[in-house]
Amino acid sequence: MPVAPVGALTVLLLTRPSLGVDSVQGLLARARANPGTLNFASIGVGSSFHLALEQINAAAGVSMTHIPFRGGGQAVPELLAGRLDAMFASWSLAQVHVLGGTLLPLAVAAPTRFATLPDVPTLAEAGLGGVWLEEGLGVFAPAGTPQPIVARLNEEIGRIIAEPAMRDWLVGQGVPAAPETPEAFHARLQSGVAVLRDVIRRLDLTLE
Repeated sequence: MPVAPVGALTVLLLTRPSLGVDSVQGLLARARANPGTLNFASIGVGSSFHLALEQINAAAGVSMTHIPFRGGGQAVPELLAGRLDAMFASWSLAQVHVLGGTLLPLAVAAPTRFATLPDVPTLAEAGLGGVWLEEGLGVFAPAGTPQPIVARLNEEIGRIIAEPAMRDWLVGQGVPAAPETPEAFHARLQSGVAVLRDVIRRLDLTLE
């Protein structure tokens, strides 16, 4: 059962500068003009990043080709080398390349913009408001844990992540603190499950 979120993992939609697009809509326009030719990496079949790509394909009416990897660390060099066109990646993985200008962030998969990259729009601002992609750190307890214990844990975790030193450290890792009640945390997760279940069924995916 969900106890408390710690923070939302900052995930960026990235492309390579040599592709010649500087916005999500530019990427989608390129994909529409060249069906099936843009390669979009993920961290595996059925991963959250793969399912987000499939949501984008369906919502935008495009057909970017999914290229699964065993992890973002394997995909980034391929994107840098020009053999991939786009991917989702965490800030911790993308940071050095984004700040160095070798990869271009088109959007952040979050409800609000990332403070470190204030000019990068959210997916919703970029026209993909229906895409559900949330990554983060959270604390869970065994099913059936007494509610007073869950409430106490939630309170203490919320207090810890609000401490200035912990808050600043989390932001530096690309994981801004995001306290919620257990009930709100559970409801948010369930909303995502409903979206992703439909995507998995539509694609007839076998999860790895």
